[in-house]
Amino acid sequence: MNTAVVENALAETSTVQGLKLMVLQYSGLTHESFHFLLGLVVHLAACVLWRRPLSWWGGLVAVLVVALLLEVMDLRDDWNSLGFMRFGESSKDVIHSLVPSLMIIAAQLLVARRGRRDRLPPEGASAAEARGDPA
Repeated sequence: MNTAVVENALAETSTVQGLKLMVLQYSGLTHESFHFLLGLVVHLAACVLWRRPLSWWGGLVAVLVVALLLEVMDLRDDWNSLGFMRFGESSKDVIHSLVPSLMIIAAQLLVARRGRRDRLPPEGASAAEARGDPA
């Protein structure tokens, strides 16, 4: 992104949008990777702040709230600078923000399910064999 484009965009947008554009310019992140990392950081921060496991659904809710708040500001900026709202772009950004949380929760659930399956007795085993009782 070139500096003139960022300066022009900063003149027409909110402070939050301006900060986001500056982070994108100086970090070298793409728009999608920014939202992915934002979702990851918010999910981890929520789990740490509330001292919950990573599989906690509240982390997903926190990411959703933050992503929706940012996209409401983006839509407002679109309306002010472009004269219309880009709902497709905003919905894509929300989805990109949610992906890390969904991946974390899915991985945790799969690990928990696998752990339960490993503790189950083999099919056809009697209750005594499952407990390890001698015959």
